[in-house]
Amino acid sequence: MSEKSIKDSKVEKQLPGPSRIHPIQVQTLEIGNNLFLAPMAGGSELPFRKICHRMGAGLVCTELVTARGIRYQKNIDKNYRYLEISPDEFPVAIQLFAADPEDFKAAISIIFEHPLLSRCAMIDINMGCPVPKVVKTGAGSALMNNPALAGEIVKACVKASPVPVSVKFRKGWNEQSANAVEFAKRCEASGASLLTIHGRTAGQMYSGKADWNIIREVKASVDIPVIGNGDVTSPGSAKAMFEQTKVDGVMIGRAALGNPWIFPEILQEPGQKISGQEDGPDWKRVIHPSLEERLAVMAEHLESSVAQMGEITALKEMRKHFAWYLKRIPGSAPFKVRLMHCTEEAEALEILAEMSRQSKLSYI
Repeated sequence: MSEKSIKDSKVEKQLPGPSRIHPIQVQTLEIGNNLFLAPMAGGSELPFRKICHRMGAGLVCTELVTARGIRYQKNIDKNYRYLEISPDEFPVAIQLFAADPEDFKAAISIIFEHPLLSRCAMIDINMGCPVPKVVKTGAGSALMNNPALAGEIVKACVKASPVPVSVKFRKGWNEQSANAVEFAKRCEASGASLLTIHGRTAGQMYSGKADWNIIREVKASVDIPVIGNGDVTSPGSAKAMFEQTKVDGVMIGRAALGNPWIFPEILQEPGQKISGQEDGPDWKRVIHPSLEERLAVMAEHLESSVAQMGEITALKEMRKHFAWYLKRIPGSAPFKVRLMHCTEEAEALEILAEMSRQSKLSYI
């Protein structure tokens, strides 16, 4: 496959399949399906979100962005790379973190004065991030230790935002203070329109097993839509979460990194036909992409990153994405090493083209 064919290859957006996948209504916002991409620092940048949206994610969300930084740097230039959204990914949520209601109010006001950012579909409040540099400020999952303040933050956001406000939080700060159910009720009472519950405590970070029982309890305790997050890595685990927790939707995080095909894999049923073409051929399922398809998406991701961030920054940021994509390609280690040292976009594209010519490489 030539470099040009890598660039030109496209993967079509998928259609909803199983009955457990359906549109979801959040106030006046209708989201095409209830399979969401999680906001991940250093993972869910704009170029990757656009790919996941095209692959079938119903809603995507920006990386967490500091509300205080937006408030005190009103031109938003410093934070714009993390805030930037694109019509190619609508509907998209912007996720904010802080520990002061006034920071959120000011940041939301600035966002909705911006010609593009004001088109976001939802404001998501991060109350689940367990990273020390976030929690030491009293933000992220630290807010689960202060439900009263969390409620005031939700109220401030709802008052300031012309779009629905959602909250993402965890099981609790630790096992001894697993207060997700009470926390969810407070968020709902304060005006949140949607909740996402990650079934791990802050203390667990991203290790151990997610507690789906607490997700089920949260879902049963509120009347607004609840999205389940944690340990959904395949169609089988997505189905199990729907069945065991009765959530309104599922959020995919780390399992999507390097594998945006997880969205069509969950969305599609074998033998499903294209809507409106019942007499036509079966829908081609892009579940196990060929090597060329995988390399084409990697090239697309790279090009989009260069367009957004510039060549030098993009190549640095793409290193982790290259590693995630190549995990599933046995024998790709020598190419990975070369990609890690690329300083020019053309050089990286040529390495991907060279990989496509290696008959011994295969996707698993």
